[in-house]
Amino acid sequence: LSIINCPTNLGRGGGCAARCDLLPNLEELYLDSMKNLNSISELVGLRFHSLRSINVEACHQMKYLLSCGDFIQTLPNLEVIEVNYCANLEELFNNESGQNISPDPMVPKLRILELQKLPKFKTLCRHEETWPCLEQVYVVVCKGLRRLPLTNQNAGTIKEIKGESEWWDALEWDDDQTKTSLLPFFHPWPLGEIRGLRPKLA
Repeated sequence: LSIINCPTNLGRGGGCAARCDLLPNLEELYLDSMKNLNSISELVGLRFHSLRSINVEACHQMKYLLSCGDFIQTLPNLEVIEVNYCANLEELFNNESGQNISPDPMVPKLRILELQKLPKFKTLCRHEETWPCLEQVYVVVCKGLRRLPLTNQNAGTIKEIKGESEWWDALEWDDDQTKTSLLPFFHPWPLGEIRGLRPKLA
């Protein structure tokens, strides 16, 4: 499903999301230049249970990628997240209700994370959360992001981390051993340069 340059919010049309999933087999979602969308949770009637990849670009009103709560607690099959050029995005997953949150990782199968030019971005997930299958991380012009969902327990899955050296040096870790074990997989990216972080999926 691709939605591009849509000037209106598709979300405020009722409570269908609470009762059904209009696209239960949806695997790929691409949003570009959605002018009045605060999160993809506002796409009424979508539960994203089968979703394998999310690509969001130039959605400047978006504050967070997904709102977690009663009807969406995890994205159990999601493998790829790409978010680029979203000027007001602050976090990936938001829990406004403060309740009914699963203790399990929000994205237990996520392998690839790409974030580019998100000047207000700060948070990937809960402080104690780890992503057990994460293999590739690409972060450019996201200087507010200070923590990755990596510890000694899951650092062994990482194949590559690419980003600016200044960003890498400013990351916070629970222990020095995690950073040391990941250092061989970190590849500096020129400061401020964007695009071309990784080969695109076929």
